[in-house]
Amino acid sequence: MTDRSHPLSKSLHRAVIGWVILLCADWVGWHSQRYSGQTGLILSLCGILPWLAILPSLWRGERRRLVASTLLLSPYLAYGLMDWVANPGAKGYALSLVLIAAALFMTVIVYLRLSQPRSQALT
Repeated sequence: MTDRSHPLSKSLHRAVIGWVILLCADWVGWHSQRYSGQTGLILSLCGILPWLAILPSLWRGERRRLVASTLLLSPYLAYGLMDWVANPGAKGYALSLVLIAAALFMTVIVYLRLSQPRSQALT
């Protein structure tokens, strides 16, 4: 359990959940438009299932899952950057994916820093 004594901790926790939902919505929207039918559905599910698996833990604010979520963002950043460079037709979606993933990463890092238990805080 985390010590949420910092005034911004609750707002940052809500922001993390919001960014995750936005990242998943962007991913599904991109792939449902880019691919047809079952292919879009399968690729969308492959992209959001890891987030759905850890969402209850993120909702509870478990620090280990929040740390794991930073590692989970690297494929989204790589995929978005690759499509931004290589696919001129997908620049808008790719840029939105990269920006959302970067914002989520920064929000998680700030949340972890501010909600750190006092016994583990650096002085």
